[in-house]
Amino acid sequence: MDFAKVDSLINKAIASQNQRSAKIITNRYGLESKDIKTLAELGVSYSLTRERIRQIQAHVMKTIKEEMARHKDVTAFLKFVNGHLDKMGNVRASHLLAKDLKGIMNPNYDEAVFLNRLHFLAELIGEPKVAYGDDNWHDTWHNNPESHKKARAVVSHLLDFKEHNFSKFVEDAVKKFGLSEKTIINYLGISKEFGTGPYGDLGARHWIHVNPKTTRNKNFLVLKKVGKPMHFREIADLINKLEGVKRSHPDTVHNELIKDPRFVLVGRGVYALRENE
Repeated sequence: MDFAKVDSLINKAIASQNQRSAKIITNRYGLESKDIKTLAELGVSYSLTRERIRQIQAHVMKTIKEEMARHKDVTAFLKFVNGHLDKMGNVRASHLLAKDLKGIMNPNYDEAVFLNRLHFLAELIGEPKVAYGDDNWHDTWHNNPESHKKARAVVSHLLDFKEHNFSKFVEDAVKKFGLSEKTIINYLGISKEFGTGPYGDLGARHWIHVNPKTTRNKNFLVLKKVGKPMHFREIADLINKLEGVKRSHPDTVHNELIKDPRFVLVGRGVYALRENE
């Protein structure tokens, strides 16, 4: 799929507008930069009200859509994207879709700008649909509202799953939703509450092995993974080597090992998990 042809159409359509309108649209959608300007920010830049900026945006989008909607290269692009979404269960988190398509289309932009241009095109043509995210959800593309609804249900099931065991969750979800393992994992990717822990474990972000926030839980995770008793200084050393995990001082590690009933002293400064005793 050659994105360059579609990209060229976008650039020509915007260039056909007057200079101010073209600049407003470019900045509003981040077509040349990862930064996306709000209506208020653009209003300040051009000494216009937010409503006037919105009117300019709407007029330009309508004009460009009329020029591009039925163009064969745009139609081919949409067919390709919809085909890719079909393979993913009709749903894909925007940042993951951008990675997918960037690897295939090799556009002349960094990933953030490429994603902005994809969002612009989707909003311009009206398909596939983009559900914009918030604190809990990533921006998400979908071409089937029922599939998008089911993807959110899969995420809710993960967050409510009582056993913090990802393999068991996937096995249960495959049966519950009638989906493949690949689709289940893809659907989870639309949620910011789904993540990968410091040892590569998948699961909900409130699970200890995915996001160990406290020193106590870091102690537990390290001892669980190592599978044998360790001196508190060794535990601290391993904690401080974990990627994406805040460092812990050895004395803090030791104090938490003493206070937490999940751990048992088995030697001078050496601790084990009580469950393994």
